[in-house]
Amino acid sequence: MQANATRPRLLWEAVSEDPEKRGLYERHNGKTDEDILTILRGSRTISEILGSPVKNFLWDNEQGNSEFQLYITGITGYNSDGSAIRSAHPYAVKKVVIRSRELGNMSNIVLYDVPGFDSTTELHRRQTELMLREADAIILVTNVGDRPNINSPQLDMLRKVRDQDGIRLRDKTFIFGNKIDMAGNAARARDNEAALRNEAERYQIALGSRVISGSAKAYLESLNLFSQDELRRGKVNAKTRLDEWEMPDGVQELHTQIADYYDNDRFEVLKKRAENTISETIELLRELLAKYSPEVLNSFDTGGKYLLILKGKAAEFYRAANDISSNYREQIGTQRPFSTQIMKGIEDIFPMSDSFAEVVNDVKRSVVTDIDGVVQLTSINSELRKKIHQSFMENLVREAAEIVSNKQHEIRLELIRKFLSIMGMKEGSDYESELTQSASELFDELLIRNGEECRFNILIERFASGLIETLILMPFAEYDRLDKVRKTLPELFSLAMYYSMPEGECEGKGEDVEVSDSPQERLKFFARILAHETSESKDPKAAEANTLTVNSAMIEFFNSNSDALLKGAAFNISALPFKDWALRISKAGLSFVSIPKDLARQLEGKIYNSGWPRLSKDEREAAITDTITEYLRARHDEQKIPALGEFLESLHVKASSLKAKTESDMLRILDEDIAILRDLMVNAVISAIGLERAFISIIVKNINFIRNGIMYGGEESKFDNWINQNVRKVMDSEFAAIDRYNMDSQARKSIVASIQQVLNNME
Repeated sequence: MQANATRPRLLWEAVSEDPEKRGLYERHNGKTDEDILTILRGSRTISEILGSPVKNFLWDNEQGNSEFQLYITGITGYNSDGSAIRSAHPYAVKKVVIRSRELGNMSNIVLYDVPGFDSTTELHRRQTELMLREADAIILVTNVGDRPNINSPQLDMLRKVRDQDGIRLRDKTFIFGNKIDMAGNAARARDNEAALRNEAERYQIALGSRVISGSAKAYLESLNLFSQDELRRGKVNAKTRLDEWEMPDGVQELHTQIADYYDNDRFEVLKKRAENTISETIELLRELLAKYSPEVLNSFDTGGKYLLILKGKAAEFYRAANDISSNYREQIGTQRPFSTQIMKGIEDIFPMSDSFAEVVNDVKRSVVTDIDGVVQLTSINSELRKKIHQSFMENLVREAAEIVSNKQHEIRLELIRKFLSIMGMKEGSDYESELTQSASELFDELLIRNGEECRFNILIERFASGLIETLILMPFAEYDRLDKVRKTLPELFSLAMYYSMPEGECEGKGEDVEVSDSPQERLKFFARILAHETSESKDPKAAEANTLTVNSAMIEFFNSNSDALLKGAAFNISALPFKDWALRISKAGLSFVSIPKDLARQLEGKIYNSGWPRLSKDEREAAITDTITEYLRARHDEQKIPALGEFLESLHVKASSLKAKTESDMLRILDEDIAILRDLMVNAVISAIGLERAFISIIVKNINFIRNGIMYGGEESKFDNWINQNVRKVMDSEFAAIDRYNMDSQARKSIVASIQQVLNNME
């Protein structure tokens, strides 16, 4: 702890060298600085004592109490030069209360030892001034032995401040010049005594007759009372010195002066104060009785009107939730944030080989080398692709999960904020965090039956996992890749339709993507995957014309066969999503001018079901769409495009000539596969997935469930329960005012009864 005291000592010595601060140094040197140093040295001792229970000491008039004196003085011994060795105990003491049976006629007097005028702590100065204002008498104890003067803080306070009765502090001040026995000789003692009296009269801080010099120590010695410290060091005998100088100890004279002051000057002041206080009290009590009638005192407010106010705001939230739903539907559909973010981050999702060089080295170290090295390269390629495939899938799922989670959180938070704002929560409310959590739990309760989380994992696995597995997991020019293509033709055909769109047509279209039914364009899609061939440019006009033909033929078919197909169905044919069905059938390579009989029979079975008339328009469309989708999935095979098998086999043969022969070839081909994967993801998969469409569908549905649950909650309304539990937090200031009013009313009733009793007694 000594190291902690070094810097303060150096700083204090620097103050002594500053001319502008010299007065500060002289006033506090040897006192404040020593206190601070003692606190630093004894910080461990102080911290151990702080917060401990009250400590009691018993005093023996004969023996005293050395432990108590240690706490008060901190002196545990002396150095060879006579300087005291101090403990830090006193600095942990907050307050000392002394109880005694030997106060005699002073038993009704309360004595306060205030911190002092010249304390460096502003709190001490304020406490000192407050106590001086409230005191009936002030005894200023100063050192007349070697410093017979009064410092500036003492002068300022005693001259300028008045007490609560308007009396100047100097008019009730007594000055005791202590330690006169330390003056050195009788002449100097008398000179110091005269100097102190002259200074008090000169600055008018006390009457000359109330300036008394003496020695408290000499007075205690006359009673044969010595401190433990003095008994240890040896008695100084201040009384003997004063007797030799023929000077009194001054204590009895001070006592006489104060007694005379109380018997005369102060008594009249206290008497007048008491009379004025009684008169003012009676007047005030009468005013209070006149102010509060029984009707006022018996009125209470339970805050029931605020419950009705909050319940009436359900309709406002219903409209606000609609607006939020519409805004996000338009925003997400227009901006396509999920697709855009994945496209922007495609290079991080599917990085090139130079970013996982350490993975390559790990794989190389783990693969057993054969004699010619050929098997080694094949094994390395296979193992490397397994690791990368897993990493790519994790990257894609994580990216999709993050963006949808962020957007769901954003929408949920906006909905909660709007809900709490409409309910009346004040900005910066102390309960904001609790109410936000409570509102979130309310929304969760409303979604328990029908709500759902929007997750893209299923969509990604459906549309992207097959492509990633084909291009990354299955090595280029190996039969496994060809076999994988054959097994996943339905999915790949669907993606090929999106990829065969005109350049740039996919981006920004959202759910209004147009596709073409060109077998030749589809084959180029497979050429990229199997043989790394580059797709040629497409003809936008041809694709557009083909799409129009598909849609027109589908509409014509349904119109011409409506009686047979939809007999008895209660819905409008013109409202059916012909384009969506036409595109699905077109992607499958089927003839759609006349729907195959087996598909027609499946549609008829769905429509003629007894529950069909009860379905909504959306439910009917979904049922027909699902029927067509399942039919196409079952019928989709290699035969839908003539000679497709031979074409795919030829691509495989062409790729075989490009097999990797060296490690650099292997990595180059892998990077080409990754580049193709990026291209197909951006220009086909993202549009096929329709992330925004799926998200909007779920989010809008969830908002509707929340909105309807609050608006039409019924008898067991979760919204009503929420209001009952949270109305005090939402409208905290209003209920705080109610509580204050009710508490005040109750308190006023008790006060009024007491006032009446007091007046009866006084009158």
